Amino acid sequence: MNNFISDLRTKAWRTAGARYNASRRLRMKEVFSNFSLAMLSFLSIAVSVFQNSPSCQSCFSKAQNFSEFSIILSVFLLVTSLIVWGASYSEKAGALYRNAEELTAYRIKLDAEVAKMESGVDKGVVDFDDLANRYDAIKRSCSYNHEPCDDRFFLRNHRFSQEFCKGSCRPEIGFWRAGWFLFCWYWSAVWFFLLIWSVVALALYFVLKPVC
Repeated sequence: MNNFISDLRTKAWRTAGARYNASRRLRMKEVFSNFSLAMLSFLSIAVSVFQNSPSCQSCFSKAQNFSEFSIILSVFLLVTSLIVWGASYSEKAGALYRNAEELTAYRIKLDAEVAKMESGVDKGVVDFDDLANRYDAIKRSCSYNHEPCDDRFFLRNHRFSQEFCKGSCRPEIGFWRAGWFLFCWYWSAVWFFLLIWSVVALALYFVLKPVC
């Protein structure tokens, strides 16, 4: 009986931790997306202003395909805006955070049940099906789910906890795997925006190369 509740408590803790990580990752995506939109808008306006500035006409006359670069900026700005709007980072992050809070409250309740049984205060019959169904109901109440990288990041952060260690108290996740999980979690949040800025920087380099 105690083992069942302990395992259920670990599941609730792990799911809540993964969803906390998912919420943080989506908030990070939201910050990068807003920054990218702001900078793309600024760059697009700056290109138009400098292109029409008399003092910069001599420089821009040497640059090739500057109009094409301005079009690329506009396309990236439009595409990024549509992707960010459709991704709903803020909404998903809020829903996952609230669900993680519910799971944390449920885990605290399970801790109280375990404490009662160990102290001998509560000698009543525990309804295991009700406890398991309650966990499933809370987990399913969120229409969004976390990604595998969020769960691995949680295991990485708690690899020294007793629940995730082997019999010899040695963590199952070694140093290199822990570093890889850390990299994958951050990379999943920024790779798309790094790709956009790499393409923009590359296009700007080829446009301004004749000037330099």
